[in-house]
Amino acid sequence: MFPSPGPGQEKQRSKKVYDYPKTLEEARSYKYGSWAGDPDGNEYKEGLCADEVYNSEPGPSFSQCLRKNGKGPDGLYCWQHVKKVEGS
Repeated sequence: MFPSPGPGQEKQRSKKVYDYPKTLEEARSYKYGSWAGDPDGNEYKEGLCADEVYNSEPGPSFSQCLRKNGKGPDGLYCWQHVKKVEGS
């Protein structure tokens, strides 16, 4: 159990693990699926959703969502992931 904040101390909010791209420039600069074994990852593919999704086949990894974009900030997201982005 963690102690509660003392007088004059504010409770710290947890940091976001992933900040969603809000502009086309941010999406273009993001490397999808990058990790220690492949730090370069993959570039943003125009016309597809800008969210990064988990894939379990052929092995656990992350990649850009393959759904068509057109929703949300700068029209970067699909119908499913725009809900997550607008809620963040």
